[in-house]
Amino acid sequence: MPWDGEAWGAPALLLPAPLDDLLVYSGRPVTLGRLAELDGRVWLPTVVAGLALLLAGVVQAARTPVDAPPGGRVRHPGAVGFAGRCALRLGVATALALPLSALLTEVSLNASLPVPGVDAFGAGPELRAHLGMAVLLGAVWGAGAGAGPGGALLAGRAGAAGRRMAPPARGEVR
Repeated sequence: MPWDGEAWGAPALLLPAPLDDLLVYSGRPVTLGRLAELDGRVWLPTVVAGLALLLAGVVQAARTPVDAPPGGRVRHPGAVGFAGRCALRLGVATALALPLSALLTEVSLNASLPVPGVDAFGAGPELRAHLGMAVLLGAVWGAGAGAGPGGALLAGRAGAAGRRMAPPARGEVR
């Protein structure tokens, strides 16, 4: 998801190599593509995060009931209905989690340091996420991981779909 970032004041000129290109006088959002232009290794954590989301899709599919629970109503039973339920559940979860994590990782610093010869009052960096895009991307990624090849489809093919349900989902009362 894109982030708006900027750095201002004299200390901003002292930022290390990739940060100065990203934040000082760029006027463009900080995106994965821009980070990859500066250092190609940034794709490795992205691939790991994608694999972790696919694994979450498999775990979620293993914990989702394949059929309707006792007393529950499922309008579309079968593989398509199961994939839809998995996509909906993981899509909603990631649509809520991604903006929340973006809010928790925003950075804003306003420094006023007396440094001889340098005007360092009111200087600092700031990074803010696009929350609307975080909700949209979280919903799309979650739905894709829940229903796609890593979620309901893989769990269904492996015979793990619905095997790890919680007792209340199976209709058991403790």
